[in-house]
Order: sequence, then structure tokens, then C-alpha cells
Amino acid sequence: MSQPTYAQLRANALAELNKARHHLSEAASWLRSDWAEGTSPSNAGGMFSEGAVRIGQAKDRIDQAKNELDG
Repeated sequence: MSQPTYAQLRANALAELNKARHHLSEAASWLRSDWAEGTSPSNAGGMFSEGAVRIGQAKDRIDQAKNELDG
């Protein structure tokens, strides 16, 4: 089996970064979903808003990596 070209490696890396970004969006969507009444932890609001911030930060880092691969 031959080794991939740089272009193939780059394309595969970008594809995986796109998948990761999509999965982070899915996680954020779950955090915005409604849950059954009476089943949330007492700190759900703070925990979920902090999680949303961290997801946003992770997506920003993925975008930075994608830009570096494109550059």
C-alpha cells in the first residue's frame, strides 16, 4: 500500500475536523433541549451554560486548525 500524498492527508484531516465540529454542534443542541420535569440537577443551568461556552471554544479552536491547514 502506498503512502498518501500531502493533499490526501490534509483533506482527511479537514474532513475529520468537520466531523468533530458537527459533533460539537450536536452536543450543544442536546444541552439546549428540554428535559423531563423534576429530573435536572440543581446546578443544571450553570453547568449547561458553562458547557455551551466550552463547546464554543472548542469549535473556535477547530476553526483555527482548519484555517492553518488551508493557509
